Amino acid sequence: MLRERLANLVLPEPVRRCELRGGTLKERPLGSAPLWPAGERGHAPAGEMPALVEHLRARLGARAVYGIAGVSEHRPEHAQAVAEPVLAYDTKLPRGAQASWPPFRRPLWLLHAPHELDSPRGRPRHGGALRLVAGPERIESGWWDGADVQRDYYVASDTRGARFWIYRDCVGERKWFLHGIFG
Repeated sequence: MLRERLANLVLPEPVRRCELRGGTLKERPLGSAPLWPAGERGHAPAGEMPALVEHLRARLGARAVYGIAGVSEHRPEHAQAVAEPVLAYDTKLPRGAQASWPPFRRPLWLLHAPHELDSPRGRPRHGGALRLVAGPERIESGWWDGADVQRDYYVASDTRGARFWIYRDCVGERKWFLHGIFG
């Protein structure tokens, strides 16, 4: 969306610096509100998603706009797959029901390959010291296909408040790795 907005912006001189600032993260209820009010830009409340996906695919390419589907697998790097975007869904939960996926538990942004972290005296660092906020969550899986993992996952934050999903190997040298970033 930012690229779309900046594509039509004319600047008087070259850009020397770009900075994006945000406030503190706030937990929000699972669900979504309409992108545009009814009647605005020719969209009705229930029919806006197909038009948005079609517009983004026309501008960015069909392969650049996709959804994410869960896969029945414990290893995070194998637990999601690219899928067609969900164009319509029911955001209402039955009375008294809670969402099955708590927000902020796992990040949607996983690195293609985990990145080894510096860890002087066993304390993980990523551009500075990291503070462990939650965890551990132990994942032991993959023995049947030769890709066995034994890891303890933690949510960590840096001094600026950025949140990361890191893990420590349970076997061998017990190194720390960065595996995901919370948005």
